Amino acid sequence: VNILQQFWAPFALWVGGVELEQNAELALNAGRMAHRDEVEAMCEAFFRKLSAREAFREGQEKWRVPIGYVQSFADLRADPQLESRRFWRGIEAEPDVAAPDLEGIVVPGSAFQFAGERRAPERPPRPVIASPAAVTWQSNDAPVGGTAPKARPLEGIRVLDFTRIWSGPLATRFLADLGADVLRIEAPDGRGPASVPRGGGGYYPGGEPGEKPYNRQGLNNKLMRNKRSLAIDLKSPEGKRAVLRLVANADVVVENFSARAMPSLGLDYEALSARNPRLIFLTMPSFGSRGPYRDYVGLGPSIEPLSGLTALMGYGKDEPRMTVMAITDAASGVCGLSAVLTALWQRERTGKGALLDLSQSEAMAAFLAEELVASQLTNREPERLGNGAWNAAPYGVYRCLGEDEWIAIGCTTDAQWAALARLAGRGWDADGRYATAEGRVARRAALDELIEGWTTAEDKRTLARRLQAVGVAAAPVHSAPEWLSDPHLEARGYFSTLETPDVGRYTSDGLPLTIDGSRGYEAWRGAPAFGAHNAEALRAAGYAEAEIADLAARGIIVDRPPH
Repeated sequence: VNILQQFWAPFALWVGGVELEQNAELALNAGRMAHRDEVEAMCEAFFRKLSAREAFREGQEKWRVPIGYVQSFADLRADPQLESRRFWRGIEAEPDVAAPDLEGIVVPGSAFQFAGERRAPERPPRPVIASPAAVTWQSNDAPVGGTAPKARPLEGIRVLDFTRIWSGPLATRFLADLGADVLRIEAPDGRGPASVPRGGGGYYPGGEPGEKPYNRQGLNNKLMRNKRSLAIDLKSPEGKRAVLRLVANADVVVENFSARAMPSLGLDYEALSARNPRLIFLTMPSFGSRGPYRDYVGLGPSIEPLSGLTALMGYGKDEPRMTVMAITDAASGVCGLSAVLTALWQRERTGKGALLDLSQSEAMAAFLAEELVASQLTNREPERLGNGAWNAAPYGVYRCLGEDEWIAIGCTTDAQWAALARLAGRGWDADGRYATAEGRVARRAALDELIEGWTTAEDKRTLARRLQAVGVAAAPVHSAPEWLSDPHLEARGYFSTLETPDVGRYTSDGLPLTIDGSRGYEAWRGAPAFGAHNAEALRAAGYAEAEIADLAARGIIVDRPPH
């Protein structure tokens, strides 16, 4: 369960009735955090009366709160939403490839579908395991837009960005980083007080909200770089008309609301493509825009367990864990970029736009293919091993010298283990019990104790370099400040320096690739102020200055959220 402020009232009525819903002490997140143990005990007692599936369906269908449950891999393969969306694909091997019996084995399909005219997409052909010698990569297509690579290959592509929180904004940030003109369509209250938790000083540079906190939020500055901002009321007829005029010259629309939000505004694919048949429209609901869960609501922490990821994560059968960081948003953002690039490539060849239907749950499940196949071949659910690996040891994160200092080490071959053992100099290389992967995995706990007995006296950076020098995968676990000064990332020119009037200069993560030796940072801009491009965007849509002034006077467009 992930209860943001707008979900508290229905959740409280469900779990504790009117008395809880009207409890002023718990009305805001700060109050609930102050009484965290009490709230969690109450939730624990309530949910013990329901099965996981009962709680999921009741919470979604009756109360419309973002709730999920931990699905095993068997649950995942039988999930009615995935089946209705034809997510699973069969797999087969070529005759000359030695492979186990693959009859009935399924793998995840694509995280997105070309939905076109609301038809269920045809099930794609079964993937084939080919002999490595037979694999070739050929294309007769000339590069789109000329032969010379550009550091900003999406220059000239216009994107209307209706996204929020993390998954959608990450997808559109990638597009902006690659040169697209991304216009963020923001609700008038989109950066208001409700968007930052009470006491959320850590959301601002130096912990200071400043005079314009809506322009200083950390997540906003991270995900809004290289974009423009139009703050407009889409629920007003005038706001809707403005968007329809903007759509006429747009290439891409991206939104990650629930499946019924854009249709309720009259801004769904059918309405927008009627204005612009070449439009590419990416919709990113929690569970996709079709299927029995289409109207369910979700946030990263409630989507994650439904995707199958939590079946892998934790410290034993009764201790499932989540990433906390809502990694499903990151997976969806990457898949969203892939979807748009695929559709742009197709449009260059067909001249036609497309409706892209991306499920955030499927995006995460698509990353679990190896574990899902292994589970089917062994007829076993995965074991939760913390930081360990089912087929290798030592493999984990170990304490080092100092307070809260750690190193990650992974030995996946006997040769790597032998190299580590020689480096440690503690006679482990002469112990036959650890000579094979089977022996090490069988004695994982004892081996981890030996390793940590060694690493606790070592500096994490020095030890990582020594292990790397003998061919063992190892890395220090960075704190955020350490990551920002990582010498390898600095040497590669990974970090970018951005600036905004309300934040000043700051270091930002960069683009994880170079194009013809460049990352294109010279053209990058910091996040825009709220509504900074209202007039500019509306002028481009054909509005006169008097019309723009009238929209501002009536609060249809704004440059600061209500307080």
